[in-house]
Amino acid sequence: MNKHCISLVLCAAIFAGCNKSELTITGKLDNLSDSTIYMSVLDEEFKLKDIDTAKITDDGFSFTGHYFEQEECVILHSKKAILGQLFVGNDNVQITGDINKPDDIKVEGSLLTDKMQQFLKEIPEQETLQKLSQQLQLAGNDIDRRNSIIEEIRSAREEQMAYIKHFVNSNITSPLAPFIMANNMTIFSFEEADTLITKFMESMPNHKYIVALRSEIERVRPIHEASMRVQVGCIAPDFKLPNINGDTISLSDVRGKVVLLDFWASWCAPCRQNNQTLAEAHNKFSDTLLEIVSVSIDKEEDKWKEAVKEDKLPGIQLIDKEGIVANTYCVQSIPCCYLIDSEGKITSRDVEGRNIFADIEKMLNNYKETK
Repeated sequence: MNKHCISLVLCAAIFAGCNKSELTITGKLDNLSDSTIYMSVLDEEFKLKDIDTAKITDDGFSFTGHYFEQEECVILHSKKAILGQLFVGNDNVQITGDINKPDDIKVEGSLLTDKMQQFLKEIPEQETLQKLSQQLQLAGNDIDRRNSIIEEIRSAREEQMAYIKHFVNSNITSPLAPFIMANNMTIFSFEEADTLITKFMESMPNHKYIVALRSEIERVRPIHEASMRVQVGCIAPDFKLPNINGDTISLSDVRGKVVLLDFWASWCAPCRQNNQTLAEAHNKFSDTLLEIVSVSIDKEEDKWKEAVKEDKLPGIQLIDKEGIVANTYCVQSIPCCYLIDSEGKITSRDVEGRNIFADIEKMLNNYKETK
């Protein structure tokens, strides 16, 4: 290659670099009392990270000099409040309006921001949910009224979830989809999330939102797989743990009985309250096949034994200091109860409070009918 060719190549590279577009945000918001605006993005863990600041003058504010390799969410905020949520690439964005009228703030120059704002406006029942939540607080001890409101809330939330899922599935090649999914992860089952992330990877394999989602799904995959082994209908995994006297007890030792398996800890206030319910259940069903097996995840044996004594806990008392059995049963929070039938099959999980009585009674009745 001769000198002239080398010069042409260098000039082309420099020219291309000079023409690389960057994100520009300019704005003027009335009644903005702050002197500084912060520009933030979401990092790989979806945590807010400040990347720039701009001083507010009589002419407004501006952000320049940022090149985005991928379109993503940008949040403008003061120390007091969020001023705007944008979804941008290397766009030229203008923001105008009155800070006291957030619904009237106008954003121009970003098609994905327009689409995100449209999505937020069209989420069904948002105002209805807020009103229903207020009504639920005012319902007090009126059980019928509370149940009616709770049913309305459930119906409204189902409509919301359907809308969000439809939007994500309909925009599978847009970076908006993984962003919205990440902000609503709890409404997606593991299987739904896994399938969607696989589809995202086909069109946007290197987008940081998708990389983060893939990392999260792989983190919870072992938990999900463990959870599938303790679903209703599965045979309860056997285990061996020391009891309060130091003797080793197996779950299989009580095969042939109806077992209420309870995970708890001495330091857990809801667990201590639930212990009273367990004692009542033991008294109520003392002449039946019911066997209560309580597994503490306490690290300190002395505190465990003291709590067992204070709460006058009935049944078999075991301690799982390493949390191995709790992990096997996919215990994410305590108290956590499983009901296991006389054949060792899980019939209920996450049984709570007074519902324990109804579930036990149903199981015992079923047992009688089969005899």
